[in-house]
Amino acid sequence: MAATHSTGAPVCERYALLGGTTGQQITPRTVTAVLRGTAVTVQEPAWCKGHRGVETLTDLVDLSHASESIAVTVPMYSGGTEQILEAWIAHWPFERARTGGACLPYLALDAGGGCDIVNLGPAAAHALADQLEAYVAQLRAKVGELEVLVADQTARAGDADGEVQS
Repeated sequence: MAATHSTGAPVCERYALLGGTTGQQITPRTVTAVLRGTAVTVQEPAWCKGHRGVETLTDLVDLSHASESIAVTVPMYSGGTEQILEAWIAHWPFERARTGGACLPYLALDAGGGCDIVNLGPAAAHALADQLEAYVAQLRAKVGELEVLVADQTARAGDADGEVQS
């Protein structure tokens, strides 16, 4: 099931709402939203990758900001590639109006491309980065094992090719 924001909007609507180009650096920027027929202009944070045109919102808490994303892309058996880990900074700046508390930016993480988004604060994001570093070390060790196995199999195949059959 796709994750939804507390407003009920699917979290992955950010893909449809946001535009911009990698490395875009425009200061200061604003986004215009139409809220119940009235245009509202909101300052955009420098890290937000931008919004496409004017957004029509039911409530101001529906406005979100998202940074450029980073992703790990892997090859698929059937050809092509798939993103298995995508992360970006996200913020719903007016959510506090609904919750009564502070609404801080967070690291949004989509592990499988299915819009099942996990929201991580700085401590949890650092813990994830530590786990990923440990995983990379384990992955490199597996690659080392694979290299030994391939070299051994290649040597055996070469020996078998040179044998004289009687």
